[in-house]
Amino acid sequence: MMCGGFGQVNTADETTVELVNLVKSNVETLLVQNFNVWEPVHFRTQVVNGTNYIVKVKTDNDYVHVKIHKPLPHNGTNPHLIDASSGHTLEADI
Repeated sequence: MMCGGFGQVNTADETTVELVNLVKSNVETLLVQNFNVWEPVHFRTQVVNGTNYIVKVKTDNDYVHVKIHKPLPHNGTNPHLIDASSGHTLEADI
């Protein structure tokens, strides 16, 4: 991992599932789509003032890349959506 950059690609875990479920409705609003299938596949993290996550999520027709910021616990704020984009493939880099 380069300093300040995103780390290696990891298989989605329980924490990742919880994070993407928290922001699913925000992603649907941003992308003007509703998803019946919503399964995180891979993720990368970047340590900042908290942690940024980029998550590849399998949806009904393609893959969505979701960027989430999880603040440090002492900030007292919840994880929130930074950005999302659709139309990706399983092979596309996150």
